[in-house]
Amino acid sequence: MKNTERTIRLYRKVNLKESMEERHLTVMEGLSKLEAPLGLKDSEIPEIPNFGTELVAVYFGKNNKTKGVRIIGRYDWRVGGLNNWDDLFYEFKTTYKLIDYKKMINIDLPKVIEIYEPHSGDCYIPHTIDYIRENGGYEKTKNSFFVLQPIMYFSGEMCEELIKLSRDKIIKRLEGKVQKVVPLLDGVYIIFSDKSELPYEEFKEINDTFKLILGLI
Repeated sequence: MKNTERTIRLYRKVNLKESMEERHLTVMEGLSKLEAPLGLKDSEIPEIPNFGTELVAVYFGKNNKTKGVRIIGRYDWRVGGLNNWDDLFYEFKTTYKLIDYKKMINIDLPKVIEIYEPHSGDCYIPHTIDYIRENGGYEKTKNSFFVLQPIMYFSGEMCEELIKLSRDKIIKRLEGKVQKVVPLLDGVYIIFSDKSELPYEEFKEINDTFKLILGLI
């Protein structure tokens, strides 16, 4: 199988003042107004999931027009004292004929980020595993989050907490060096590469070059 699989991953810290039910309704209201492939306009809206006896509640969805894009949402249990996260994933292959990949990452994904208001997000590709192995494995990298993906989003909080730079300083360091770096919500949206099929050497170059520029190594 070719390395054309992609997973858009959005992560949001649980707000204990907002119930899972309230959060789900807010997200679904936004996605119901958004067109395919990432939105659910004119499609079945996933019902509020049930925790049951588990600590997570999961739901699945697809837009009727682009069934090759699978939506997976997960809510963590709402309880104080835990560092819990909700997440929203989109799984697809860039070879899927009904996807305009460049439009998806330049126009559609920023709209989803505005709806979901994540703390961080990316578009994961399988090269990540090879890159981590090549660089000493998970023990050495400590946090696979710092493997840069071709598409990245950092909220203002994550800019300061993880990169140790303000949003504006990140933009200043990357302007003219990446394909796109723009403010989004209170954070920054970065496109290092918009290639639908990115060779491993180019993925490695993104990490080797921009982790240094951002002070991550």
